[in-house]
Amino acid sequence: MIGRRVAMVLLAVGGALLGACGGDDGGGGAAGTTGEPAATAPASSSTTSAASAAPSTTAAATTTAAPPTVAADAVLVVQNYQFAPLTVAPGSVVQLENRDAEPHTVSSLDRSIAFDPVTETFVAPGTAGNYSYVCGVHAFMEGTLTVS
Repeated sequence: MIGRRVAMVLLAVGGALLGACGGDDGGGGAAGTTGEPAATAPASSSTTSAASAAPSTTAAATTTAAPPTVAADAVLVVQNYQFAPLTVAPGSVVQLENRDAEPHTVSSLDRSIAFDPVTETFVAPGTAGNYSYVCGVHAFMEGTLTVS
């Protein structure tokens, strides 16, 4: 029963975060950046329309990104290409906090455990134990999540 609940939370959080991935890349929102697609438009009125449409698209993406309301019980910090040690209670929601400039993920080495490598939040296993994981981007980065 716990496994089913964990899977449902992972699906909900993963779906919400993946939905947020379709939005703006966070490139600063400068007028020159958002106006790039409009530069190929033949008429200046199209450029104005495209430029004014960009902020509403960004606003929609911001609104879409807000729904992940699952509060994290613990934070797994990544800094200097190392995972900080972390001990959590079974079923805890864990937030990945990346303090490096490079992207990092958390992927379970045990395929029966559902750490989602795409999202920044995952649910710890419901059974006490030590769970090994790796960064999917940097294979040399390994860690162990202790559930007790």
